[in-house]
Formats: sequence, C-alpha cells, structure tokens
Amino acid sequence: SHLYKGTDKVFAWRDELLSVTASDDIACESPLTVIERAMCRPFAFDTFAVHLNPFTRDGRMWVAQRSFKKAIGPGYWDNCAAGLVGAGEPFGLAMEREAFEEAGVTPGSLEISFSARNIISRPVHEGWMREIAYICNAYVEDSFHPHNMDGEVERFELLEPEAIIERIEKGRFTFESSLAVLAGLAWQEGLLDLLDQPAV
Repeated sequence: SHLYKGTDKVFAWRDELLSVTASDDIACESPLTVIERAMCRPFAFDTFAVHLNPFTRDGRMWVAQRSFKKAIGPGYWDNCAAGLVGAGEPFGLAMEREAFEEAGVTPGSLEISFSARNIISRPVHEGWMREIAYICNAYVEDSFHPHNMDGEVERFELLEPEAIIERIEKGRFTFESSLAVLAGLAWQEGLLDLLDQPAV
C-alpha cells in the first residue's frame, strides 16, 4: 500500500478487491483476476456498482445526502444506498450489504428488482472511470425509515419525483446517482422492463 505513496494517481488504498473483466463482459460473468480498488481508475478497469431506489406505494422515493466528510461529492444527494460490487460477490448480496451499511435495511427484508443498467465512461481525478451500474428498485411501507450505519450518509429525505428532478437539474445530485435515480423514476412509470439479476 506504500508503493504509490506520494504519486498523483492513487489517492486512497482501500484494501478492497474488485474483479477485473474483459471490456465486453458487462455482467461480470467471467472475471479474469482481481485488483485493489484504488488501482481500477488509474488503469481504466471496469468497476461494477449497485444503486437502490426505495419507493413508497404512492410514488415517493427515499434519497440520501452524502456525508460532508466524504472525499468525493461531500454533501451531494445520492441514492438511498449504493456502492461497488466486491470480487466474487453476487450482485444481489452486494446490494443487500450496501443497503444495510448505508440505510440500515435488514438483509432479505426488501424485494429488490433489477430495472436498468448504466455504463458510465468518463475522466475523473483518479484516472478514467468506466463503471457498469445496476439499478435496483424496491417498494417500501410507510413505516420504512432508513438510518445510516457506516457514517457515509448525512441524512435521508422522502421526496416526490418532481422535487428529485428539480434537485438533479440544479446539480445537487452526483452524476452517477442522478442517472440511477432517473432510471428508477422511469421504471416507476412503467417505461423500463426488468433486467435479469446478474449472478456475480
């Protein structure tokens, strides 16, 4: 972890392993090897992410404000829960893990639907981000109240779709979460078919 100390390419060694795949393996079906998370963007390797949009039955969505201590996008609005898929980790399990860590959702308590897949490819300060994001949606009861477990969320709000779109237009959501939230809203309106859940 000290090999790259002082360089301008590796910013935070995470001690987290992610899968390395061929560029056309957008479901991570045949991983080639694993690599430290901090090295993915300097080498422009694909990463895989999951994003959760919890909807109430009347169409409102829970969203989260990122902690002001976050290194990337502090204070911006985000999905209720989101994060990267670890090496060898099934996508559904990754979504359950992130939902518990970021929103206190008991594993197995939500029926999660995979509704969309975004492929994001753009330069970032760490190098090049190429991320395949799987968008997950779930219906929650009025008694559902997310609570953060890992210190990465400042607060949660339950918003009407119009209020969410207004914040996106004002640039108050992170780029990745704005795409995921809009995909969730499209699913809610019946504009997207469900995806098969990726295996790993």
